[in-house]
Amino acid sequence: MILNIVFTTYIIKNNSQTILMYYLNLPLRIWKYVILFVTIVTIIVSILVFRNENIDSFVRFIVVWLGILLLLNFANMYYTIDNYMKYSIVIGDKGPKGDSGPRGYRGTSFVCNMCGDGGKEDKMIYGSNVNDQDQVIEDEKMMVGKCQFPFIHNNEFQYDCTTEPREPGKINDASVYGWCATSTNNDLSYKTYGYCKNSEIEKRRFEARKTRGANLQNYQETNYGVLDIDIVENQVSEGKCPAGYNLIDVDLNENTTGKYIYMCIKKGLDDFGISDLSVSLEGSSCPGGFSLIDVDLNGGIANAPVKICKKRANQDFIKDIKIVKQQTCPSGYTLVDGNLNHGVSGTPLYMCINKERVDNSKVIDTAFVYGVDNTLYFFRNDLFWKYSDKLNRVADGYPMKISQFWGKLPKQIDAVMTYPYDNETYFFKGDVFWKYDAKKGKLANGYPKTIKTHWKGIPDDIDSIYVKNRKVFFVKKDLYFLYDDKKKKVKAGYPKKIANKFPNAPAFPSAVFYYPFQEKTYYIVGPDIKIYKKGNETSDSPKKLANTFMGII
Repeated sequence: MILNIVFTTYIIKNNSQTILMYYLNLPLRIWKYVILFVTIVTIIVSILVFRNENIDSFVRFIVVWLGILLLLNFANMYYTIDNYMKYSIVIGDKGPKGDSGPRGYRGTSFVCNMCGDGGKEDKMIYGSNVNDQDQVIEDEKMMVGKCQFPFIHNNEFQYDCTTEPREPGKINDASVYGWCATSTNNDLSYKTYGYCKNSEIEKRRFEARKTRGANLQNYQETNYGVLDIDIVENQVSEGKCPAGYNLIDVDLNENTTGKYIYMCIKKGLDDFGISDLSVSLEGSSCPGGFSLIDVDLNGGIANAPVKICKKRANQDFIKDIKIVKQQTCPSGYTLVDGNLNHGVSGTPLYMCINKERVDNSKVIDTAFVYGVDNTLYFFRNDLFWKYSDKLNRVADGYPMKISQFWGKLPKQIDAVMTYPYDNETYFFKGDVFWKYDAKKGKLANGYPKTIKTHWKGIPDDIDSIYVKNRKVFFVKKDLYFLYDDKKKKVKAGYPKKIANKFPNAPAFPSAVFYYPFQEKTYYIVGPDIKIYKKGNETSDSPKKLANTFMGII
């Protein structure tokens, strides 16, 4: 049987040669005769043994039976070789003509080096997510990164940013500065793209990231905070923010007849964020260096609109924003001059900003225990760390790009879990989620899917997921939701206050996970960890993340 497997495998793999043929250099027809000779010898030996009465009858029976098995295998080997020799030389019908290949790169007459490899040098061009109209584009095929040259578009090799439309019939939003492929398919067509307008800015961002490790602590203190602000309007008293933004649950048009208006803020770590705010009581102009958020906080009911101006910088971000009903801010906050309800009879409202406190800086985005091997993983931005309990530190070779192991996921994942009822791993971000197929080692097809349609009762923009003893809790702000797998929805009686389950736990956790190796639950907010065992906070809690899980930023 083993010989049969060897022959069958290597006949095709080694171009009509078995592993023995590789060393003996014998053609297939010789091996046919060898098999016939061995077959005859096997038959003769089996007959002689069977007819020898001096040998025990049981032994004779075993020898004959083994001889029959060998003959069957030799017959199979002979048949395999014979059929391969017969059909390997048969030429089939001519197939249909394939598609024409792409046109080659246009060269210059009599200058050969302009063709062929010309234009393939490593160009330092970076694609951004900002198009020619200064619009930030969110698209499943959008990916900021270094341009990949050459790539194929419109059946031509592209060795530079192209201004041709990406898709027929769609508006060309890169007709001046062009766009490029930031990753390619096997046929060199673009898989993801980026705009070339802000190449130098993205280049500087890339170079800044390379040196970030040397001054990481300073970066966490200065570059964590409010990355962006959005103002949303609604006809009902319910604010809904874009994905990745958190709602400040105060109606900025309180006690007026106008629309309900809310502020949404996006927090995290990045190279650029909001460093200052001001209030424009004229609604049309901002101080130097500020840009206008073009939404009237009065909802158009006043003669003079009130709008907010924001200033972007590469450090010293605003850490937090509060809306107050008097011109007195909480400790550590600074008042921004200007009544948000100026010119109307509504409740006077003011903004208070915090730029000093760094205690709440978000060191990680999330963490979870992988259900396949009970390994602890930490995530931040587009990187992840694997923690080794045996080494009591981060495993060698980490951090790694999320895309290298888990697939193409967005940066700054909200939460991850291995669902105990199907042992599949799910990633959550904003209002959607992805499933990781551990057997295939890639993201499952058909994702992302919306949270509201597949996890009924679970809100968008969750902060973390806590899994213990086959119970799954979704955490958002200061609330947690227990999910009922049988009914496929949030269990009745939930949400509940997170403080009921984890005493003295602050809101907005980066991660909450049960670590089975230590039989402890870790509740992470910023750089701090609260540790719980059997529902009670341990005596050594709270601790610093960096001192508890060595090697985690």
